[in-house]
Amino acid sequence: VPTQRAASTHAHILRSTLPYCTNLRELQLFVRPRDLYAVEALNTFFAKTIAPLPTIHLCCAPPPLGDSVRDPMPVVTDVIREIASRRHLLHALSLDCCYTIGHAAAKELATGLGPTLQRLALDASLFQDWTVLASFPNLVELRLQNTLMSDADLRRLLPHLPLLETFAVHQVSSITCAGLEPLARLHQLHTLEFSRCVGIENEAVLALARISSLTTVRLVHIDVSASSLEILVRDMGPRLISLSVNAISTAHASSL
Repeated sequence: VPTQRAASTHAHILRSTLPYCTNLRELQLFVRPRDLYAVEALNTFFAKTIAPLPTIHLCCAPPPLGDSVRDPMPVVTDVIREIASRRHLLHALSLDCCYTIGHAAAKELATGLGPTLQRLALDASLFQDWTVLASFPNLVELRLQNTLMSDADLRRLLPHLPLLETFAVHQVSSITCAGLEPLARLHQLHTLEFSRCVGIENEAVLALARISSLTTVRLVHIDVSASSLEILVRDMGPRLISLSVNAISTAHASSL
């Protein structure tokens, strides 16, 4: 944990160097739950530059012991508000270990980035209300990892993302076949990835074969039977461009 002086030094370095990055295309920012220097630096950077900044990766340190990961962290909320203020310029946003993102910050994200955000990745980050993602109708890529989204949340959300091309889910146990039904109506969807999702089983894999636009499938550590794999490959074979199936038994692999 940095001292106050160290945090002040970080703020000074960021404030004095970021404005020179006039062609910056990607910014990765690591913040601690109670550090304010990142907020100050972003504020200064955004105030002094008008250059487009297409991609921001925000990574947060774990909250202090005793803090609930379900409670929004003030510094994270402030940083997200600064990102949201970068209206109509950001195309890709990655939130890592931001834990719960409160209603107010989520609304500001939707208002500021809604028209242009195309790629969103959430790792150990969740919204108190997932319907906020419906405010990003131009999303072409959505990646969920180590987060909490229910089948009901997913069914409500997917119809609002008609341009979605890539949907990736990693270590999300709460999503099952029941939540994937709207995927078949996303006609731009061509890539699906599921990794270590205990709720994705044979029924879900069979449902993938019914998505006519799908050309790329990646299944990593998914419990699927040989017969389901056989049906998937048989029905999708003519249109498959890429198939990746990892960590399956010899019996399952024989079906390929």
